Amino acid sequence: MNKAITIPFIIGITTASYQDQANTARFTVNIKNDGGEPLSAYPVQIGTFSHWQAGEGFGKDVWDKETKNTDAAGIVVFNHPSKNGEFGINCAPGLPKGYYMTWIPNHKFREVINGQWVPDNPKVEIILKRIKDPIPMYARNLTNEGGGGLRMPALDQDCGYDFELGDWVAPNGKGRTGDVIFHSAFTKDPSGDSKRVLRVSFPGVGDGLLAFDKDLLSGSELSSDYMAPTDGYQQTITFTRTIVNLKVTDDQSPTRNYYFRVRSKTDAHGRIVSANYGKIYGNFMSFIYYFNPNLNDRNVEFDPKRNLFQKLPENMRVTQP
Repeated sequence: MNKAITIPFIIGITTASYQDQANTARFTVNIKNDGGEPLSAYPVQIGTFSHWQAGEGFGKDVWDKETKNTDAAGIVVFNHPSKNGEFGINCAPGLPKGYYMTWIPNHKFREVINGQWVPDNPKVEIILKRIKDPIPMYARNLTNEGGGGLRMPALDQDCGYDFELGDWVAPNGKGRTGDVIFHSAFTKDPSGDSKRVLRVSFPGVGDGLLAFDKDLLSGSELSSDYMAPTDGYQQTITFTRTIVNLKVTDDQSPTRNYYFRVRSKTDAHGRIVSANYGKIYGNFMSFIYYFNPNLNDRNVEFDPKRNLFQKLPENMRVTQP
C-alpha cells in the first residue's frame, strides 16, 4: 500500500469508447484547499488519448495535453477535443509547497451528441489537503510480512500485539503491552469449504476501533483526518470469511480503515483521562498501523521522515502520511 508515485494523478484509457474523430469536450475544474480557500493562478494540466505510436516493443499511447491556470476563484474551464471522452487531470506542475499529493480519478464523458461530449461542462472539484502538523509516530507496514499480512502465531488463542514495540506479546514475542488482541478460528470440511472467524478486541475500558471508509489508491495521500475522533470506538469487532463452493464471502471491505484508542485510563465516572491514539490503513491481517506515543494527543498526521521505528526492513517501511 505504500505509494512510490510522484505525481498526483493516474491516467488511464477506456478503448471501448474510442472514436475515429475527436469531438469537443468542455468541463470546469475547481481547486480549493481543505479549508475551502480557492487556489488561484494554479497550473492545471489535462491529458486525453490522441493516438497509438508504433515503436520498440508494443509501441505506446500518445496523449494530447493542455495546461491552463485557475482564476481568482480557483476555476479553469477546458474546451478540448477528445477521441474517447476520457481526461486525466494533473495538478503536479503547480502543486504549492505545503500541500499533500492528490490522486485524481479520470473524468469520463458519457457519449457524443452533435459533435459534443455530454453532459456539457460538468464541474470537477478538487480538494487539496494542507500539510499541517506531521509528527513522529511508530508506523509499520504489515501488508508484506512473510509474503502476506501479519501472521497469527497461534489459532484458537488470544494473541496480544504491542503497537509501540511492533511485536507479539509473550509467549509469542517480545512485546510488553497487549494493545490489541487477535483471536482467529479456522475450520475446513472435506469438501474444501472453509470458514475463518477473526475477533479483534481491546483489553481496556474505553479502548477500541472506529472505522472510516477511504480508497487508499485515490484522493489525498493523507487518507485519514488530521485528528482521531474523541468517541465512537468499539471494543470488539468480529470478521468472518467463508469459502463455499469456491465462492468467497468476506465482510471486510477493501476501502475500510480505522482509528484506534488504546492504553485508556478512566476516572471513577468512566470518563477517559488518558489514552493513546493511532490509525490503521487496510484490512486485518494485512494493514499499516500508526501509533502516536504521546498521551492524549489525537494527532494522526504522520511524518514519514520521522518514523520512531529505527532501521525497519524495506518491506515494513511506511511512506504514506
